[in-house]
This record gives sequence, structure tokens and C-alpha cells, in this order.
Amino acid sequence: MNLTSITRRNYFNGTIAIEDLRNLSKLLNGPDIYKKRDEQLGLAGGGNKKIGILIADALKNDADTLIT
Repeated sequence: MNLTSITRRNYFNGTIAIEDLRNLSKLLNGPDIYKKRDEQLGLAGGGNKKIGILIADALKNDADTLIT
């Protein structure tokens, strides 16, 4: 599935910090593990990314109500 073809509505234009968890990766002898730092974005910066897709679809279909 090509996710770039999905219409989205974005509510944040900044960058999101990604932290490399090298010690955890080393402990697990495995894959590189990273953590997305939504808590550093301030109020309403993080959270459910699906809402942007749902709102874009509702607007495209002239919805007057959205319940999530």
C-alpha cells in the first residue's frame, strides 16, 4: 500500500525528535531501536496521527459532524 497517496491534514509543521536507543539495541543484540519524542512538541503536538486522515476525508466528503 502506498501511504503517500492518502490525503492528510497536518496540524504540526515542526520537526519531531527521534532518539537512538543504542543501549537497548545492544542489550537485545538486535535491531536498531529508536523512540519518537512526541512529549517534546508541546501542547497538542503529539498523539494520534490518524486524526489528520479522518479529518481530511470528512472535509472531502462535506461532512458536518465528526465523532472520534
